[in-house]
Amino acid sequence: MEKIVFLEHKKYVKYVVDAINGATVSVDVAMYKCALPGNYQKSAYTPIAEAIETAIKKGVGCRFLLCRMEPDTGVSATNWATTQWLKRIGAEVRRLVSRACLHTKFIIVDSNEIIVGSHNWSGNTYDSTVDVSVAIKGYGVADQAAGFFNSLWSKSKEC
Repeated sequence: MEKIVFLEHKKYVKYVVDAINGATVSVDVAMYKCALPGNYQKSAYTPIAEAIETAIKKGVGCRFLLCRMEPDTGVSATNWATTQWLKRIGAEVRRLVSRACLHTKFIIVDSNEIIVGSHNWSGNTYDSTVDVSVAIKGYGVADQAAGFFNSLWSKSKEC
């Protein structure tokens, strides 16, 4: 089935949770800033964290590619805390090792659906920004995105 869904700000989390819950093989995430739970209190993105943990327990492979982590930056501290949590629950986590900043935000589910847009998974941005994303299932788009993700993955380092 092919579909395109526009995800205005508040519909995003539910859609992502449903997509992750429906995954049977893989969930690949490329994210600039990711605050899943780490040392953070519950946030609007907590349901996504719970869905990821459940997916891993079901045997779904979860890979996260995060922005490079440099000392003394807020993004790095956030991503580092998230990395520790993701590794504890069994996700693979890498960071981009390039002069370029990984500023993209996308999720690929089972190499068949991509959700791409402006949402960082950071609790403080949920209520202070207006973000939009688009989910595309079919049309060969997720295959192309998976190729791009794998290319970045091969140029990244384990955290």
